[in-house]
Amino acid sequence: MTRRRLEGWTPSAQPDAPLAPVPSGRPLLVSVDDGLLDDIARLAAAAGTELDVVPDLLAAEAAWRDAVLILVDARCVGPRVRLPRRFDVLLVTRGEPSADVWPQALQIGAEHVVSLPLAEPWLVERLAAAADGGHRGVVVAVTGVRGGLGATTLACGLAVTAARLGFTCTLVDADPSSGGIDMLFGGEEARGARWPDLLDAEGPIPSTGLREMLPRWGRLALLSQSRTAPVAVPTRGSAEVFRALRRCNDLVVVDVPRTTFLEHQDIPLRAVVDLGVVLVSTDVRGAALARMLSASAPLRRTWYLRRRSPGAGTATTLDDLELPWVGELRSEPGLARAAERGEAPAGRGVGPLARLCERLVDRIVGEVTPLGDAISRFPSADPPPGPAAGDPVRRAM
Repeated sequence: MTRRRLEGWTPSAQPDAPLAPVPSGRPLLVSVDDGLLDDIARLAAAAGTELDVVPDLLAAEAAWRDAVLILVDARCVGPRVRLPRRFDVLLVTRGEPSADVWPQALQIGAEHVVSLPLAEPWLVERLAAAADGGHRGVVVAVTGVRGGLGATTLACGLAVTAARLGFTCTLVDADPSSGGIDMLFGGEEARGARWPDLLDAEGPIPSTGLREMLPRWGRLALLSQSRTAPVAVPTRGSAEVFRALRRCNDLVVVDVPRTTFLEHQDIPLRAVVDLGVVLVSTDVRGAALARMLSASAPLRRTWYLRRRSPGAGTATTLDDLELPWVGELRSEPGLARAAERGEAPAGRGVGPLARLCERLVDRIVGEVTPLGDAISRFPSADPPPGPAAGDPVRRAM
């Protein structure tokens, strides 16, 4: 059978339309310390942004509301300073914070105390997020309780549907044994980066331009496995990639092998994923595996879909499982033939898969909060490293 290749693929150099209006303000640094100015300017450059600098908090008043991020030198906080409360204020100090730093942080409404140089990598990440305008997309991991249920097809369909509905989306191949998820789109020879290219990069990964590095199919970008150097994710190196993807997408869909849901890794799945979607076969084995997976509680939130098993009759096997069921993935014989032709799953917008994915996208948009927005406003839910790590500030505010 003739296989169509690269149809509908966008050259990687062609930029996307903007996700949303980006705040005009830049990060604001309040300091007169030349050494600190040089250090934070260096970190800002690594994050792909520039700073506005003022000498004191009085001079900061004009830009206080509009700056995307404010960094205040602890030595610039005086006893009479009173400024409006806002998010995204950091108090910066060198070395171990002194006892009077914590009252200063409360005084200016700082969310964290950042101790340099220990917290430099954290601050680069925070500056990079500010440079990207603070956009936060939802990350969804799709898997099955066992192989062969169509979880990869569902992940592809969900990503394709989101893109077709106008959302900026990236499909991520997290299965090192997949052979490359781009094959399902006929795009295995499309230009663009794969996992090894991003993991070999040095320094932080700013999301600006990241999507342009990847093979794209309309509004859908693909981060696929390499057929010669597959990568197991998430890992410590890939966590930064996920954070960058979150900042430049409305939705990130991750095709995840079942073992990733269950294994304890150096970076747990819950550190980068907002929602799990799990396919469950309607047989005794499927029920047992679903019970085991749900008991492990790998994610904060997981939805379950039924997948009718041949010869299993009705789905009553799963009725005793008190799980959040959100639908059923029905058989669609034409999908296999379409895949051989290099057609994207649900790409035509018709059929059971497309209808299911439309309902899922609608629920995701309406119900799922991006990781961090409900926990903290930072790219990582963790505070910066350092003595006390700013926790007294967060508890007292």
